[in-house]
Amino acid sequence: MTDIGAERDFVLLIDDEETQMKRLTDAVEAALAGTGVAVRCWMPRPEDKGLERLEALTAEKPLLAVTDYDLTRGGKTGLFGFSIVAFAQKEAIPVGDYSRQLGALTDEPDVFEFRLPDNADQAAPIIASVALGFRWIRDQLLAKLELLDDGSPASLLADLLGQPDVGSAFSLYSSRLTSGNSALIQMLRNATGHRDEVRVRIASYVAGHLLFNSIMRYPGPILHSDALHAYFATSPTPDAELDSLLAASKYDGPFSAIGPFYWQTKIDDIIEKLAVKKELSLGQHDPDETFDQFRRRVAEIALNRQMERHDCARCGGERGGYWCPLTKRPVCDRSDCSVPSSSWIPEGAYLTRVECDFYEEWATLIGL
Repeated sequence: MTDIGAERDFVLLIDDEETQMKRLTDAVEAALAGTGVAVRCWMPRPEDKGLERLEALTAEKPLLAVTDYDLTRGGKTGLFGFSIVAFAQKEAIPVGDYSRQLGALTDEPDVFEFRLPDNADQAAPIIASVALGFRWIRDQLLAKLELLDDGSPASLLADLLGQPDVGSAFSLYSSRLTSGNSALIQMLRNATGHRDEVRVRIASYVAGHLLFNSIMRYPGPILHSDALHAYFATSPTPDAELDSLLAASKYDGPFSAIGPFYWQTKIDDIIEKLAVKKELSLGQHDPDETFDQFRRRVAEIALNRQMERHDCARCGGERGGYWCPLTKRPVCDRSDCSVPSSSWIPEGAYLTRVECDFYEEWATLIGL
């Protein structure tokens, strides 16, 4: 196998506006300081012969390519942000894009794409976390090539994270990948030379996107901070004491730097131990108590204070347990509050539901 180690690792930044490029370069270099990952820049110009230049710049595959959506400020170059995204996807290069034009890009990226803020200081930590996350996955696979023969990207990812029991849950997220990048099959078919290197690159590419754009985005086995608070039927307002109480459940794998994130099963383990210690049980004072309310009660007793409720006109913030990624609110399993699934949510995201009002307004209109 050829050497694809850290000394060649880099992030490629593409923008045709000098001031923005300098801001972004400085911010990303600061975010990657001490990691061994370099930053390379390209400001496309009409004389560059865009696609040829891009092919040369990515001959050594970057950990991540980042491009502005509009690359026409210096004149027509034959390249646009979307064409760079398409090229990167064809080559299995992780790619992110941003735009300073209001409304030019949707907030929702494709499965094999990262949507980034146009503000350099906000984008840089995400860029660094994504690049380092893909490097971690690649390096783990290089050290354990036998995992490539273990099965699906979901089971491979679960093994890499040291949580093989979540492989089946992860696999339910994989349906969104099947139509996400048809070029991957062609790439495998045409692979020559060091086939293991190609297999590692594609496995890293698929597993990284599955983790970042599906599993970590739609709560289920892993919860982001807002989903954690919904799980306890509390306000999404940051709560350092709750975070400390659940420290042992923290997820510290790839992309965790943009967190915090938490393992759902480890949260439950902590609550169960606290409940035993405090002699608490579900429904001991109220036969209608639900699991989300029980988790909150256990946490409140452990913290010796009441936790802030979320804002919900239906239940007054007393219920929760789930997160709606479309309205960005805690929801519960009441029939007037949320629906359990739709084509907007991966099947494995069992702690994600769609708020009823949003679903009823839009689902039938667009045929979902």
